Amino acid sequence: MVLYGLLDPDDSVHYVRVNRAYLREGEDALRIAREDPEATNYPAEALEVELIQVTGSTRVTVSTLSRMVATEKDSGAFYYPDQVLYVTPQAVALRTDEGTRYEVAVRNLISGHEASAETDLVAPFAVQRPLYIPGNNTSFGAVAIDREVEVALTPSANSTIHQLTRITVHYTERYFSGDSARRVLKVPALFTLTGGSEEVNRLLPEGFILDAIGTTLDVSNNTQVRERVFGPVDFTFYAGNQALSDYIEINDNFSPLSQTKPLYTNVQNGVGLLASRRRQTVSPAISANSLQVLQNRYPDVKVAL
Repeated sequence: MVLYGLLDPDDSVHYVRVNRAYLREGEDALRIAREDPEATNYPAEALEVELIQVTGSTRVTVSTLSRMVATEKDSGAFYYPDQVLYVTPQAVALRTDEGTRYEVAVRNLISGHEASAETDLVAPFAVQRPLYIPGNNTSFGAVAIDREVEVALTPSANSTIHQLTRITVHYTERYFSGDSARRVLKVPALFTLTGGSEEVNRLLPEGFILDAIGTTLDVSNNTQVRERVFGPVDFTFYAGNQALSDYIEINDNFSPLSQTKPLYTNVQNGVGLLASRRRQTVSPAISANSLQVLQNRYPDVKVAL
């Protein structure tokens, strides 16, 4: 049995994936996984999946998860477009107070096989840089994307791995016709922050965001665009607990298609991972000087100054 779940205390609905641990002898595992959903999914009504709150010796079932079929799965090794998940049918608020943990317990009602995993939860963390003040309409705290950009946050209880995983640039195209359209540019990013218990940080390369805008923004419609007005830049951070950190460090490339048991798993009587992560996004403006540098370096962007 293969179990995967990432519990985010900021979410009210929680999902777990449970698949078969299988391989049919003498057959191509990748072909089976792509073409035969029954090779990876348990039959409907075969599994009982529970989310259990554990505090000391007290165990309370907070939800019995329902089977659902997700229909927007991307193509890949496993059968698509459908993917079976187990979801909490009602909103569940997860507690992050010290000493409280959560367990996912799975029982196969046909074979009697049971598997389970337990995790602590990541408490709220604070982003320190880029400096961001919601509702601030001045240049104070605007980020200079033409320079090195420092990102930093204060770790929270149970957070061990801290990453900047997404940068999203918001802008509006204004057309000669008088119309306008809002656009976003997603900048590929995966930076791990390092430091101590008081602060973890990372310096992004000089001009990393600015050059990403200049080289990847779509300017194919420039004959219709009068100017582009740049709004905030979203910096999205994730903090994960020790289980997630260990999993990523030791066997991030493990595939459930492999016959070899992964080097790291915290699932009893199965393989996989139950861990916790938390997300935080800040959205500072771009500094006026950086916008001028962007226009000078990449005039086709047509920056509104």
